[in-house]
Amino acid sequence: MPLIIFFCSCFMAFIGGHMLNYSAIMYSLDAFNSSLISGIAFSFCFGTSLIFGWFAGAAIDRYSGKRVLLLSQNLHIIGAIGFWLVFQQQGELSGNLYALLVSCFITGIGWAFIAPARMTQMAQYLAVERLPQGAIIYNLLLMIGFGLAPVLITQLKEMLGWGGVIEISLGLFIASSLLMLNAPNAFEKKEHKHLAAEWSECFQQLTIHKASAQFLLAALVGFLIVGPMQVVLPVVAKEYLQLDPAQVGQYMGLVALGLIVGGIAAMKVKSRVHIGRFIFIALLLSGVGMMLIGQLVDLVWNSALLLITIVVAGIASSFIIAGIQQLTPIDIKGRVMSMYTITSQSMPALSGAMAGALTDQFDASNSLLIMGSLMLVATLLLAVKSPQLRSFERFQ
Repeated sequence: MPLIIFFCSCFMAFIGGHMLNYSAIMYSLDAFNSSLISGIAFSFCFGTSLIFGWFAGAAIDRYSGKRVLLLSQNLHIIGAIGFWLVFQQQGELSGNLYALLVSCFITGIGWAFIAPARMTQMAQYLAVERLPQGAIIYNLLLMIGFGLAPVLITQLKEMLGWGGVIEISLGLFIASSLLMLNAPNAFEKKEHKHLAAEWSECFQQLTIHKASAQFLLAALVGFLIVGPMQVVLPVVAKEYLQLDPAQVGQYMGLVALGLIVGGIAAMKVKSRVHIGRFIFIALLLSGVGMMLIGQLVDLVWNSALLLITIVVAGIASSFIIAGIQQLTPIDIKGRVMSMYTITSQSMPALSGAMAGALTDQFDASNSLLIMGSLMLVATLLLAVKSPQLRSFERFQ
């Protein structure tokens, strides 16, 4: 199976998945007019990996990434059907809220298994020395899907309504699964141990491969920016910049543009910069950018700052996942990629819920100021505690 088909399958799933996530956020704002409910819905889409991700990692190392991937994508399809049923109802909002959160929860379980399975499956196509480049491309597609989703939703909602948005998402999931049916699956089945024993073995390996563990910690810090950007940016666009719904979609499209530029830039500069130092600088700049976005009410300056912040965050994200792919031994890759997924989903969910609560309690500018300050402090602590990451110069 050509590598391009694998990446096409990934891209379809990324767009469809992030359309579901953003639909939960945007529908919550429309129907319930609450940033807190929006943040909770987002946390249900992503936060479930904090529980189910541990089972996902062990399952991938036991049974293969392909098998886990194909089975778990069915959960996204079920979740999408749940979203569609919610959006078709015109009844009491409280009933819609419960049904929406259940659909978000099912979708979140799917994410917990799908993401690490795809990242582990990449090793079926690429030699070890080519994994960092493959990981950067994978991350670029993920970021494009993340950035394009809100733009597509705003356009499709105008033409087809909420039901049409979910129907497109559902079609993308089904097509993504069909493309993976003939994927390679060279896998040596491992002896099963108790779940706790398998994870204990993984953590022991990470004490030896310290750089891999420190790249994981960098991901933990980097994903602090995602939740506030998804939950609070629409509020900034509407209330501070006074944009109409179509303009909000265009403003959020800057996230897509920044992520695309960041992913491309990562491929161009990966052999020219000191990787470890660049990651720390990028994380610091991302925190500062998040703090300032809520303070600027001029559309041009605000948009320029948003674009720069997302570009540097995108480069850092690409370098982090490339480092994890290169440095992680194959026998624990499923579990390590699952930890990365837990980080990439639970941290945005947590930060999104925090940002939503802070926005309801104070306002959007103070919410971003607090979350950006938290990211700065976390980055400085990471720099002090991660000598192997600080000294990491180049990918193979």
